Amino acid sequence: MKYLLAWMTLILSTAYAAEAEALILELELRINGTVVSQPRVVSLSGETASIKTVSEEGDGVFIEVTPTLRENDQVHMGFVIARVEDTKKIILSEPQLVSLLGQPAEITEGRRGSPTVSLAVTATRKTH
Repeated sequence: MKYLLAWMTLILSTAYAAEAEALILELELRINGTVVSQPRVVSLSGETASIKTVSEEGDGVFIEVTPTLRENDQVHMGFVIARVEDTKKIILSEPQLVSLLGQPAEITEGRRGSPTVSLAVTATRKTH
C-alpha cells in the first residue's frame, strides 16, 4: 500500500509539474514587412510544437518552436521558420530568442537575395 501511495504521488506531482510548465506563445510572423501569420501556440517547456498554414494552392508558412522555461522566468525559444511552396518546406530562418515571461521579444533577419523575416513573440505561463 505504501508503494502504491508513493507511486500515485509521483505520478500526480509529475503531471502537476508538466502542467505548471505549459506555455502560451503569441506569435506574429512578417515576411518582407507583410504579416503572414499570427498564431497562438501552446507547448510544454522543452517540447516542440509546430503550426502550418497552407492555401488551396499548396503555398503557406510553417513555424516550429521549442520553448524552454528557465530560472527567473526566462524563456528560451528556438524556431524554424519555413515557406511552403507546392507542399515543400523551404527554411527561411532558424532564430533563437530569450525573453521574460509576459514580455514581448522580436527578431528580424535578412540576407541579400533572401526575404526579410521578422518574428515577434510573447510567452506566458498557461494556467488552467
